[in-house]
Amino acid sequence: MAANGTRVCHCDLDRNGNPYLKNDCSEEFSNWLPGGDEDENGAASFRVNGTLASAEYDYFALPVMDLRESKRQIELVLSASFSKENLMYDWEEKPALLLKKGLIGDDNGRNQFPSITDYAFKVTLDEFDVEYKIELCAAQFATGVWNAAVYNPERVEPMRYTVSFRKHGVCPSVNELECSGHGACRANDASDPNFATCDCHAGWTASDCAFPSCPDGSFIKLPPGTDGGDHATCFRGCQGGKRRATGCDEILCVSPARAAEGSGETGEKKCVVDECESDLFHVDQDKDLSCVFRCAADSGDLLSPKRLSETCDPATVRSNANAISGDNDDGGATGWWTLAFVVALLVAVGGGAVAVARGAAGDQSVGDRLARFVTYVRNGFTIDTWDRRNDAYEDVDAFERADFD
Repeated sequence: MAANGTRVCHCDLDRNGNPYLKNDCSEEFSNWLPGGDEDENGAASFRVNGTLASAEYDYFALPVMDLRESKRQIELVLSASFSKENLMYDWEEKPALLLKKGLIGDDNGRNQFPSITDYAFKVTLDEFDVEYKIELCAAQFATGVWNAAVYNPERVEPMRYTVSFRKHGVCPSVNELECSGHGACRANDASDPNFATCDCHAGWTASDCAFPSCPDGSFIKLPPGTDGGDHATCFRGCQGGKRRATGCDEILCVSPARAAEGSGETGEKKCVVDECESDLFHVDQDKDLSCVFRCAADSGDLLSPKRLSETCDPATVRSNANAISGDNDDGGATGWWTLAFVVALLVAVGGGAVAVARGAAGDQSVGDRLARFVTYVRNGFTIDTWDRRNDAYEDVDAFERADFD
């Protein structure tokens, strides 16, 4: 009861937590349908499709803007359109979309609903099936709660209407392009924590994507598996605020990988894992051969791993056989051996006679001189010594120490 003795209704809250409206608590806010249709910009909207028959108003409680949204550039658009079955007559007063800011109080501002005589913003719905808008910025909307209403001046026949409320993100930019031309604006999903912010392209940063994130002369570090291979950390140089799209300017290899650099102007680099570490010295006892299998990368692909060759390096083949060089003419060796054999035979047969024959040179006989000659021949031209003329390495250790490069 009021102070003057009159009775006043204190309205209860409806199922959405908003108080019932008017002096007799007979009205309530209509419910928004979240996730409604999207406008031409793809902005998420809330929408109500309703009908006013004998009622004068339908009311709508606009969603409250949170602190995060209030600090960003967000366009708030309240729009409405209407239609009637009978379009033949003209009325003196047209339908209208009304908006009023509620005063914060015990009712949280929801009792401050608009009317045709009490509103903050109004747009007249002059034509059928045409959408009319009231636009607000985030700073205006953040200072309180706002209530809207559709006004129906003629209550002779039902009036169908559509009301929508949209939040559309507007991102900062230093030019006419979206996010300075270096990013995309997250403008459509109001539930996204990053709503109304720029998603900058690689190499650009700041709220408007106007600053390069890759200063000239610096490097961007990329994880293993990016161009340099699974065992590589790839570094790409920066120029003009951007980094190269492919390849690595520098790489850091993780063991057992090693750095390999390709040919050409770009000098592509990769980390490769070799199948071998050094040349393999091989001895074939059955064939009396020794040689070296080379450990090397493919000559046609410098970025390939090192592998052992499938065949011996011909320049490293060594053997005690006579024909290793392909020259099967051993007549020279046979001739010398034959000469040595004949001389030795003569010495053996005529050893007694020669022994008593003394030369003029003191005690040395002709036989002694022949014997010394045979020894010289044997020592200088035996089969074993002759064959080793092709083998400069008399043992394995010396061979392994040889530099075949």
